[in-house]
Amino acid sequence: MIKAAIFDYGETIVLPKERDREVLPKATKASYRLLAQRGLKMPYERFSTLDQSIFRRYAEMEAKEDRDIPDIVKYREVVNRLFPHRSQAWRRGVAAEANSAFWNVVNTNFAPEKGARWCMGELKSMGLRMAVLSNHHNHQALISHLKLIGMSGYFVRIFSSDQLGVRKPNPNAFKRCLSALRTKGEETVFVGDSLRKDVVGAKALGMKTILVEREPRERPDPSPELPAPDFTIDGLAEVPRIVKILNGS
Repeated sequence: MIKAAIFDYGETIVLPKERDREVLPKATKASYRLLAQRGLKMPYERFSTLDQSIFRRYAEMEAKEDRDIPDIVKYREVVNRLFPHRSQAWRRGVAAEANSAFWNVVNTNFAPEKGARWCMGELKSMGLRMAVLSNHHNHQALISHLKLIGMSGYFVRIFSSDQLGVRKPNPNAFKRCLSALRTKGEETVFVGDSLRKDVVGAKALGMKTILVEREPRERPDPSPELPAPDFTIDGLAEVPRIVKILNGS
C-alpha cells in the first residue's frame, strides 16, 4: 500500500524557462550589482573571474566529498576576499544579501510543471503524505520558491542536500525523508528526473520509482548500479493514476 510520495524539485516539480548557461550569468550579475551598491569598485569581469574560481574550487570539493556545500559559505569567502577590512558582522550580512540576490534570479527562472498542482491535490485527496528531496545549494531559497508558487503546503517536509549534509543518491538522504513521513520504503513512491540520483537512491530503500522523462534519452542497459525505474512518465499528471494502480484500485 502506497502511503507517501517523495518528489525531486528541479526538472520535476518545476521546469526552467531558460537553461543554466543563460540564467547563471544574470544571477551572478545580480550579486555583483548588490556588492557594487555596498562599495565594490572592481569591474564585473574581474569579479566574475574571482567568483567562478571560488565556486569551481568548492565544486571540486563537493565532488570529492560527495556533498553539496551551501552557497552562503562560498559567498562569505567571496565577500571576505573583496572586503577584508570590513567587520565580520558586516561581511556576513553582505554575503547573505549577495547570496539572496543570486537565488532570487535563479528562482524566477523556474515555473511549476503544468500538471504539478493537480497531481499534488489528487495525491493529498487520496491521503498520501508528501515530501520534497532536492540536491540544492540553498535550503531557504528552495522553501521560499515553493511558497512563492503556492505549493509548499502540500508537503510534510522539504529537504535539501545543503541542509542534510548528504546528497542523492546517498541512502541517508532518503532515510531522512522516510523518517519524516513515518513510512517504510515499500510504502513510498519516489518521483524524479534522474536515473542515477533519484531511481538508484530510492530503489536502495525499497521504494517504487517513477522517472520523469519528458524527452526520449539514451539510457544504459539496466545494471546493479543503474536499475530501471518501475514507471516512466512524461508529466506529473500521470502520477496519481500510477499510485492507484500500485494500490490496486
